[in-house]
Amino acid sequence: MKKRILVLGAVLALVAALVIPTAALAGDTAVTGNPAATIDITVPGGFAMTPLTPGTTPTSSGKTITVSANKIGWLVTATDDNVAVTNGKMTAYSVGDALYDPTTPAKLASVMGVIGVSATGATGATVALPTGGAILTGTAAVSGQAYTVTFSQPVSYLDVVLTGDGITPTVTGEEPDTYRIVVTFTGSTP
Repeated sequence: MKKRILVLGAVLALVAALVIPTAALAGDTAVTGNPAATIDITVPGGFAMTPLTPGTTPTSSGKTITVSANKIGWLVTATDDNVAVTNGKMTAYSVGDALYDPTTPAKLASVMGVIGVSATGATGATVALPTGGAILTGTAAVSGQAYTVTFSQPVSYLDVVLTGDGITPTVTGEEPDTYRIVVTFTGSTP
C-alpha cells in the first residue's frame, strides 16, 4: 500500500510538472564602471643651452614632452631635482667625475626658468626653479599630444667662467667643465 501511494505520488508530481506551464525566468544586471584618472608623460633626454653670453637670457632649443591624460585639469610640473646642491641654478659639474664640484660649487647667479608652450589641450606657463610648478595645465583629455618645453637662463657678467676640462685630476676630482642642473618633470591628475 505504501508502495502504491509513493508511486501514485510520483506519477501525480510528474503529471503536474508537465501540465502546469512554467514561467521563463529573466532578469537584468547593470554593469557600471569609470576609468581611473591617468596621465602618462614622455620626457626627452638632455637639453643643450645656446651659448651663455653675459647680459643675455638664452633659451634652449625646444624639445617635446608627450602627454596622454584622460581627465581635464591634468598637470605637468617642473622642479629642481637636487635643491640641496643646485637650488634652482646651473652649478659647476665635472663630466669626467659625473658629479657636482664638491669643494666650491660655482653657480650661475640667476635661477633657471622652464617654459611650457600652449598647444591643443593645454595652456603653458613659465616657472622659476627650484620650486618650479605647473608648466602645462590640461584643458582637455589628450592622447599622445606633443608639447614644446624650453629652458631660459639669465647670464650675468658675475657668472664665473669654468676653466676645467672635466678630465684633469685635482685633489677632489676632475675640474668642473660645465654648468648643469637636472630638472624633474612630473605628471599628475586631479
